[in-house]
Amino acid sequence: MSRLIKIFIMTAIALMCLSIFIVQTEAIPLEISSETEGALEVTESTTKFSQCSLNNPCGWAVYGNSKTKKTQYYIRNTCLCKKEHSCLRTNEDLSLSAYVYRCKVKNPIPDA
Repeated sequence: MSRLIKIFIMTAIALMCLSIFIVQTEAIPLEISSETEGALEVTESTTKFSQCSLNNPCGWAVYGNSKTKKTQYYIRNTCLCKKEHSCLRTNEDLSLSAYVYRCKVKNPIPDA
């Protein structure tokens, strides 16, 4: 193998390792409240966050086992939902092994 190809491969491996490190250090764990059933409870800390757009996920619930799909941890995006919205589970991203959460208006419970 030529020296140039070896340098290219080593650089690619180094960049992959760096990107994994950056993703792990930027991940902000979330807690889920049992009373909200599928809504991520997001509170603003001392850090200022921008508002999430409608297409931008507000969080992910990552599961490790694709058979049981039991959530292992939560990751909050660096944006927050507007006050009238909640961070609700909208779909599943199989390539990430995660449920995707987006800012949505929470449907009111109809009166019985």
